[in-house]
Amino acid sequence: MGPSRFSKTFSGPMNVGIWQRMQDDLARITGFTLQTFLPDGTPICAASNENLFCRFLRDFPDPSLRCQTFCGESLDEIRQIRTPYTFKCPAQLTNFVIPYCVNDVMELFLFGGRVFTSHKDFSSLLQHAHQYQDFDQFVEQSKLVRFKEWEEFERGFRLVESSAKVILENLHSQDLYYQNVVRLLTLFNTCLNLNLYSTPSEIYTYVANMLLNLFEINTIGILAFDEQRKQFSAEFSLGRHKDVFETSHRREFDIWAAKVLVTKDPSFVDSPGLIKEFGFPPAIECLYIFPFRFSEKQHGIIILLNTRLENTAYSIVSSFFRQIALTHESAELHSQLDSRQKILTFISDLHARVRSSGEEEEVYRFLVEEIAKLLEAQLCSLFIYDKQMDSLLVKVTKGFPKDALTHVRIRPGEHIAGRVFREKEPLVVRNIESDPRFARPSNPRYKTKSFLCVPVRVNGHVAGVLNVADRLTDRPFSDEDLQTVLSILSYVSLAIERMRYYERSETLLKLSSIDSLTGLYNRRFLEERLAEEMSRSRRYGRHLSLLLLDIDDFKKYNDGFGHQAGDQALQLISQTIMVTVRKVDIVTRFGGEEFLIILPETEKNTARSIAERIIARIDHLGTSDSEDNLRDRLTVSIGLASFPVDAKDEKDLVGKADIALYEAKREGKNKLVLFDEVFKDRNIIDFPSGA
Repeated sequence: MGPSRFSKTFSGPMNVGIWQRMQDDLARITGFTLQTFLPDGTPICAASNENLFCRFLRDFPDPSLRCQTFCGESLDEIRQIRTPYTFKCPAQLTNFVIPYCVNDVMELFLFGGRVFTSHKDFSSLLQHAHQYQDFDQFVEQSKLVRFKEWEEFERGFRLVESSAKVILENLHSQDLYYQNVVRLLTLFNTCLNLNLYSTPSEIYTYVANMLLNLFEINTIGILAFDEQRKQFSAEFSLGRHKDVFETSHRREFDIWAAKVLVTKDPSFVDSPGLIKEFGFPPAIECLYIFPFRFSEKQHGIIILLNTRLENTAYSIVSSFFRQIALTHESAELHSQLDSRQKILTFISDLHARVRSSGEEEEVYRFLVEEIAKLLEAQLCSLFIYDKQMDSLLVKVTKGFPKDALTHVRIRPGEHIAGRVFREKEPLVVRNIESDPRFARPSNPRYKTKSFLCVPVRVNGHVAGVLNVADRLTDRPFSDEDLQTVLSILSYVSLAIERMRYYERSETLLKLSSIDSLTGLYNRRFLEERLAEEMSRSRRYGRHLSLLLLDIDDFKKYNDGFGHQAGDQALQLISQTIMVTVRKVDIVTRFGGEEFLIILPETEKNTARSIAERIIARIDHLGTSDSEDNLRDRLTVSIGLASFPVDAKDEKDLVGKADIALYEAKREGKNKLVLFDEVFKDRNIIDFPSGA
């Protein structure tokens, strides 16, 4: 007997984890060894509170006492008894087996116990203990023997039985819930996808296969109703007894099915006499009849043979067929709303594309690809006006190589695209050969005679022209298609305007946040970013470290070599720091010769390693090899403090890093000092922040 569907689901990681915790808790409370198995003997999870004493019995010299699988209990015996029971193994350990069934199907059984319920049982085992090859180890292990009075054993046994039953029932209910959720979502998507299938045969196959897979249906048949003949004929069948629909049904069946069609109420029949009157063979024990709408003009029924649906499944299937009817009834409305839905989808995707790339050309490429997809066009191109060349130049193409149009220059007023650009009015042409505005043969490179040409506006000015041609179908472009393109272009224009605005804003913000000498972020930026990183670290419980760095004896360096050399030293140290830290770290110029480095999600040991690398690299820098014998005199001192171990807010954290830096200076410079090491052996009065 293979595992049931629920057993397979139960064996999933989430359910196993829940069961393992329950098993561990019950084993700890009762003192029993517990382990759960599927009906085929496969363990579901690890044994809880395993009896180490039993390990000695697995290799016991006496075959009569040697442990066997499930302590000698066979799977056949467990399946036959199907009720909880207790027994003693050959070693006289008391055990129990609890089979658990769901809907009369055994899903698993829980084995437990492995305790002595009397000293007499233990003494019986000891009489054979001298046979064990390592008797001393056996005696030592016997100190861990578990004893329980029979009443205590029975109470624990009943506790395990009832508790595990509740957990299993909950998991089964949860499984049914998720199964029905999956069914509902799948059938809902089925209704949405029906318009993807153009022929009745494709729709029948799709619906039938979906139902068979979701509900384990034996046989399904789809019958259409003939209004003139007032009878049903088979259109499609699938399943074990699909051939029964090929035979003609009796008048009684047509009357019964027609009633279902009129009332729109499903019917269930399990009367052998009535099924026989309907003309079905004896192999058919029961059937459901559901009304089904194939199209606006054609109706029929769906029959499920030899299938019994539980209440929830029955409701889901009934709702599914009602939903299909509503889907067909609203097909025309869906068609009208289709273009609006596509526009909304385009807008959503456009916003996602802008957020992910922020590149204007990427937006143009997305526009061309999506317009071609929405209008089912093979060719789409975008020309942008170049002011210096006073021409429209190709920007993005779809359907033919961009290189083929790189040489094309269209001046305002020339050709159709130039006219649309100059006149700033869109153009929809259904047939260029019969349109009185053109009345000329179509260009041989185009497969169809219909096209769209629409001006693209940005910031209120016409920035280019969008061309759409060669529809996949014979249907020409329409005014509705033009409105769809105009709606989309309005959002594209807005997106590009915002991108340009944000690009300018970001440039100005960056310029106001950058130190002009070193190229590092300045103190203004530091205060905002440190507050953000501290808030993030506090919210998610992450570490945050600060490095406060100061150039040693920088005033002497400036006085000795001049301010120009001092500026070069600041730039050199800035570059050294930037190539030493990680990409996620934020380096700022804190003061004249001070730098503050924010290390997000970094604990103190990692921060120490980064700081030590900075000191080592700067210590080996040489500022000049000129003839005036300038020597390497650049070193730095660093103070390190971390959140939350050293401080609770950003102001306090900077203060603690400053204290550590002062100590590094006091101890001789060119070194790193951690705040907690400064006061490791001292009494500290920690004043509140802002005091």
